[in-house]
Amino acid sequence: SRGPGRASNSGESVVKKPLGHICIRLVSLVFAGFEPPLDFDDPAPPPNPNTMGKESALLQLTREERMLLMRFVCSFVWVDFKVRVEEREMVARLIRRLELDAAEEQETLEWLKTPPDPESIDPYDVPHAHRVLFLRAVETVVSVDREVTPEERESVILFAQLIR
Repeated sequence: SRGPGRASNSGESVVKKPLGHICIRLVSLVFAGFEPPLDFDDPAPPPNPNTMGKESALLQLTREERMLLMRFVCSFVWVDFKVRVEEREMVARLIRRLELDAAEEQETLEWLKTPPDPESIDPYDVPHAHRVLFLRAVETVVSVDREVTPEERESVILFAQLIR
């Protein structure tokens, strides 16, 4: 792999800025307008016609969008090559919050055994109206075990850049 200042295949110099000092929270704060990550344990907020609560935002997703969200969440679970108990529990809470049916739940649980097909998780498929929701969901799943690896951090940053 090329390091900072090394030549690229085209012969031009490539300078990469280190991403290690950037934390996931900063990405979320800048991208999501200073809103905290999703807390899937929070009870659903009361209906309010002037604001959209987290629950109603999740339930506004179509079936296809819900499954796309779950594919992304499960793919981010696998970034560190370990599926931890906390991540499984968070996925289970999200399944309940999204009100997935039995077939959708089973498909999602399979992605915790074997990662989703990489071809099925194109960041450009994330609906523009739901990109902050998707970003917060993946941010939450990578940090739920309180151990964010450099690979997880860089994956979330790249995801945020791609869906921007």
